[in-house]
Amino acid sequence: MSIAAPVKKAFWVMASALMILEFILLFGNYRILIRERRVPPGEDPNVEQYSAARQTQLVCAYFDGRAIRQTVYWYSPANIMGRDACPFFIRTA
Repeated sequence: MSIAAPVKKAFWVMASALMILEFILLFGNYRILIRERRVPPGEDPNVEQYSAARQTQLVCAYFDGRAIRQTVYWYSPANIMGRDACPFFIRTA
């Protein structure tokens, strides 16, 4: 048995896992987090859903299988009336 056989098997396992994840994202209305950042009050986050708030906002970028979508939450370090971090895996309606 050569070293190439386990490498081929590992490649096909990884490729299959990525394809399954892609189908879940595309057809299951799920999103997976790829980036998050806090935007202080008064700074423009360059996001469509941005509102001129006097509070720090949390901008979360998600991949949904086709495109990168951004969602804006109010930032709250105590997780009261806002979020302290972006959810990693979400389902959309």
